[in-house]
Amino acid sequence: MERIIIKYLQGTASKDEQNALLEYLRKDESNQKFFQQQKDKWKAEGNKMISLSTWKAWQKVNKRVDSTPGKNNAWLKVALSIASVLIVGLLVSTYIFINKSENIITVQTKHGQNSEIILPDSSIVHLNANSSISYNALLFSLNRTVNMTGEAFFDVRKQSSKKFILNINNLNVTVLGTRFNVNAYETKQSIDVVLEEGSVVLTMDDAPSFRKMLQPGEKASINIQNRNFVLSQVDTKNYSSWKDGVLYFKNNSLSDFFAALEKRYGVDFILENNDILHNMNISLTIDNDHLNDIIEVVQLTLPITIKTEKNTFKVKLDKKRYSLISQKQ
Repeated sequence: MERIIIKYLQGTASKDEQNALLEYLRKDESNQKFFQQQKDKWKAEGNKMISLSTWKAWQKVNKRVDSTPGKNNAWLKVALSIASVLIVGLLVSTYIFINKSENIITVQTKHGQNSEIILPDSSIVHLNANSSISYNALLFSLNRTVNMTGEAFFDVRKQSSKKFILNINNLNVTVLGTRFNVNAYETKQSIDVVLEEGSVVLTMDDAPSFRKMLQPGEKASINIQNRNFVLSQVDTKNYSSWKDGVLYFKNNSLSDFFAALEKRYGVDFILENNDILHNMNISLTIDNDHLNDIIEVVQLTLPITIKTEKNTFKVKLDKKRYSLISQKQ
């Protein structure tokens, strides 16, 4: 089996040899450990990554691979066939990275972009802007484990014998089949999990006693620093409607509101350091609205001014209007 493992890592294993390797890994956990040991030895040869930004670009690479001889050609065909499953429905400027030595596939979105991704088990992931997911292409059929950063909505296909595990830093979200949203941007101090359907179990790698189960309509906020856990009942569409192109806001803070606009429209908002401004809330529904129209409505609704400098919008408190409103109240 060692010979087949090396051939697989080199990209020269035949289809029968790849199937034999997969069957070998299924049989026993010790076989998986042996595979990892062999892979670690082989890693000294270095990593090669392929970046794909559009469907058209993928087609060009695929055509080039088909016409190019070489020992790595077989592996590239396998890798790109996996990528072709993932890339269905992706928007321009979404990238797929294939890490040869680690067998890791990563899908990443940029500022102002979101994507719909189909995993090998037919689970669907809606990836918001500035976010990524990754998984081991070889082991996914044995262990449905996905890593993520940023924000994503998961529609997980149920498989009774195989749990689906989402890893975000030290937090694990374990499911059998369900729909839920996770917001774990690095700029936030917490990881928010909102369950729409089914059930999920939350655990932590560095806190064995931490175990929380969520029910539909519940939101869990876990503070990254102190592990503080807050559970609340919410309207799930306020947290997951972004995947359908609609943004619902109901008494949201201005910080959260403008952060959502940043992801949707690919711009930056800078709020002045003002407690009154940061304590304001807003309720609004945004569909296919132009950004300038949204800004105009917000300025008419709230005592604030928004000035544009290229792709940056500066938000300030309109002290005169705020004072007049306060007097009337």
